[in-house]
Amino acid sequence: MLHRRGVRVDYRRLTGDEDSASPEAPPAVAAPAAAPRPAAAAKPAKRQLARKTTKKKPKKKRRRETYSGYIYKILKDINPDKGISQKAMQVMDDLVRDLFTRIAAAAKTAMDSTGQATMTTRDIQTGVKLVLGNTELEKHALSTAHKAVSRFVTA
Repeated sequence: MLHRRGVRVDYRRLTGDEDSASPEAPPAVAAPAAAPRPAAAAKPAKRQLARKTTKKKPKKKRRRETYSGYIYKILKDINPDKGISQKAMQVMDDLVRDLFTRIAAAAKTAMDSTGQATMTTRDIQTGVKLVLGNTELEKHALSTAHKAVSRFVTA
């Protein structure tokens, strides 16, 4: 029989049950006694490293791009006497952002269907038509965009 440390041990001889052990069996070998463990030596004290005292810079807030400045300018162009609350501005900002992502996604689909690698004004116009449908808002958006692009090209 093998002991857990790999030493052959006949447990019957160790327990005193000698008559059941065969005469040809080699004499029992006792497992080597484990060496006594020395008393736990005290760990040497860790050196205290001198920490540099540097002032931590305050974390910058992540800047979120908004359309609030543009919305405010349009509001003042339409009606200079009126203002807008912060919550209403946030709603308007979310609306513009949502429309922008929808139009961009529709324009990308139009671009992919033509097999082009560059998004053109024609793709954007198609996206606007798909998202806004055949409404007054769609017609106004397309005419304003056409006017802005032509002004940009001539300047």
